[in-house]
Amino acid sequence: MTTLHIVSKSLANADVQIALVTAQKKDAIVLIGDAVYALFDKSTIETKAKIFALSPDLNARGLDISTDTIQTIVELVDYAGFVKLTESHHPIVSWY
Repeated sequence: MTTLHIVSKSLANADVQIALVTAQKKDAIVLIGDAVYALFDKSTIETKAKIFALSPDLNARGLDISTDTIQTIVELVDYAGFVKLTESHHPIVSWY
């Protein structure tokens, strides 16, 4: 199995940058809470890992990810999808 990195803070938090650099190609990163703002930062798009974002958190912040660049690198998940990610990855690392 691969590592799931759960990121909940925005890019201003150093842990977000560390998570983006630490994640390996086979890993997954799920952006929740204020971390969904990271989708609009170039360093996030350039990460090696697969990126997921919690769609209710995007909606709560009124964010639109309709640009082609963002749509090609991120997969939106709902709460059930988030649970599936936690079930299919080991270990799980939470970045606060």
